[in-house]
Amino acid sequence: MNEVSSRKTKSSSPQCIVVDGAEHTTPASIASVLNCYFASSGRSLANKISAAAMFPVRSGTKLQSFSLYEVDEETVIKHLLSLKTNKAIGLDNITARLLKCGARVICPSITKLLNLSIRTSNFPETSWKCSKVAALFKTGDRTNASNYRPISILRTMSKILGKFVHSH
Repeated sequence: MNEVSSRKTKSSSPQCIVVDGAEHTTPASIASVLNCYFASSGRSLANKISAAAMFPVRSGTKLQSFSLYEVDEETVIKHLLSLKTNKAIGLDNITARLLKCGARVICPSITKLLNLSIRTSNFPETSWKCSKVAALFKTGDRTNASNYRPISILRTMSKILGKFVHSH
């Protein structure tokens, strides 16, 4: 569509990444190099941040309990109808548009599924925790892996459950 409409795309996949003087030009080798870079930079940042800095607790502070409550169909339908349909599609290939258009029909099933996850304190690990990762170019030399940042493209249902948990 972009070619036909003469619209310029904002970003494209890297065509070449250079690491230690070696050029990586195949999609598989570029993905591998970027994966290694993204994974190592995350570990590096995590090592620099201590747990105490992330979760400071003042002495004399009373800790509050936290609990999740089940969601009702009205709340689920509100979230389904507010989905942005221009977002990228996750690994499940279920579009936000499909969920939005079928919201009234699928709402009871979605509500049961979300409440089961909340009730059992179980996030569907194998299917909802995986995401597509796209490399987004920031600025500078396009052959340098450090000039890209990872963008995780999550499954829509994972985002919906995340919104409910976040609201609690």
